[in-house]
Amino acid sequence: MARDSLRKSAQPTVAVIDSQSVRTGLAQSVKGIDGGKKIKGIKRHLAVDSNGFPLIRVISRANVHDSNGAIGLAIDTVCKYPTIRLLKADNGYRGPFVKNLKERLFVELECVKSNFGTSEFKPISGRWGVERTLSWLESFRRLNRNYEQFRACLIINVSARVV
Repeated sequence: MARDSLRKSAQPTVAVIDSQSVRTGLAQSVKGIDGGKKIKGIKRHLAVDSNGFPLIRVISRANVHDSNGAIGLAIDTVCKYPTIRLLKADNGYRGPFVKNLKERLFVELECVKSNFGTSEFKPISGRWGVERTLSWLESFRRLNRNYEQFRACLIINVSARVV
C-alpha cells in the first residue's frame, strides 16, 4: 500500500535496525539501566525498511547491549520478511553478531559509520530512515516514557536466544 505508492516492491530487501532507550514512568515496572545514556527503563529495538516504515520491534530491558538485542530482532525480521538480504546498522552492532548473521540467517550486515562530531548535518545513507522513525516515536506523549507495569512477559530474554 504505502510501498506501492512509492513504486517499491511489496516485500522489502533492505532493513535498517537501531535501538532507543526509553525512561520508565513507574517505579515498580520491569526495567534495566542503560549505563551509557544513564536511562532507567526499557530499550526498543526497531527494524524499518529503507523508507522508514516500521517492520518489526522487540522490547528488552535497557541494560541489554544493542548487538544482543538485535539477535531476536534479526531472527524475527528475516522470518517475517524472507526477502531481506541486507541489514544496515550503526557501529554498535559489530562483533560476533555479524558473523552469526551471515552464517545462520544468510543476511549481510552493513555497519554504517556515523558523522557524529562534525559541524554540519549530513543524512547518513541508509540510516536516516530509522533515526527519523525513532524521533517520531519519541514525539508521542504515550511513547515518550514507558508506563507499562506488567509487561514482563513481553520483554524478551535475549540470553535465551541463540543465533
